[in-house]
Amino acid sequence: MPLKIGIIGTGGIAEFHLRGYRRAKDIQLVACCDVMGERVKAFAEQHGFKRHYTDFRTMLAKEDLDAVSICTPNYAHKDPTIEALKRNVNVLCEKPTAMNAKEVKAMIQASRKSKALLTIGQHFRFDPKNQALKRMVDAGDLGSIYYGRSHSTRRVGIPGWGAFHIKEKSAGGPMIDIGVHALDLTLWLMGFPGVDSVTGQTYVKFGKTKEQYHTWGKIDPKTFTVEDFACGMARLSNGATLLIESAWASHTETESLLQVVLGDKGGVTAYPHRAYTVRNGTHVNIEFTELPEVEPHEEEVLWFVHCVRGEKENVVRVEETYQTMQIIDAVYKSAETGKEVVIKDHIPVPSKGSRK
Repeated sequence: MPLKIGIIGTGGIAEFHLRGYRRAKDIQLVACCDVMGERVKAFAEQHGFKRHYTDFRTMLAKEDLDAVSICTPNYAHKDPTIEALKRNVNVLCEKPTAMNAKEVKAMIQASRKSKALLTIGQHFRFDPKNQALKRMVDAGDLGSIYYGRSHSTRRVGIPGWGAFHIKEKSAGGPMIDIGVHALDLTLWLMGFPGVDSVTGQTYVKFGKTKEQYHTWGKIDPKTFTVEDFACGMARLSNGATLLIESAWASHTETESLLQVVLGDKGGVTAYPHRAYTVRNGTHVNIEFTELPEVEPHEEEVLWFVHCVRGEKENVVRVEETYQTMQIIDAVYKSAETGKEVVIKDHIPVPSKGSRK
């Protein structure tokens, strides 16, 4: 029997999900939904969906779906995810999981009550080079991990379209937009050890006044209500330290994405992907060769389909993304209050081997 697929939100990211579904076997594109009536109609006609809707609750009530992709803006992740889970429809929700940790917690609770699967679109984990790093870490090649760095900055890259720059709809700027990818990848490599405390700072230096730093269109500076640079330090529950930097615009040479994880036996970096250690008294640099080139968005969708069919294990658990969102929330709160934020609420991550 083909899996019956729905898509909620028909903006640009939905196109990436569609490419993944088209590569999967025995898939039927049944219904799509978007609050913009003309856009969803055109999307349905272009991609061969049988029906289209402007209300996700109506779609989920009328359609007998096996799975949905949630491709809406940040503020519209939680409600359709929870509604789908209540109806035991499997969910692939785009990043960030939600607007804040409180919303993520509600999604976790809904997931645990549902028979369905919930996974999050952290597609960096599906890059074979990142997976090679993860295998090294899990094999113990780094020894005891004590430090991580999550770095994602642009020289010119303030989004000039959509709701990226509006706090009420996005919850934040680069930290929750591009920073969430870098942060998730670094924490994944470190094993999501839990977060004890965070200090952070945010700045608005370019978003309100400098049009030359905007890309993908222009915005009214008066509507720019998020940061364009954020940084922080997190103390993790295993004693390790994590540094975080994220910017949409900065006076740097070029766009930069870098993750660093250090242990007492070795270290790794992502972007560029290398490993560093000592062997037989000699310092050694390791580079990765002959790894396949893939489109991680498509790979994440293919993996989701396998998970829905019970063929593979969920590798992006919503409980992991709760830790990520706790850090992002705490960076914003620390920047606002000028104080360290202590985190006491810890949700265990399910053990490997669990479908959910």
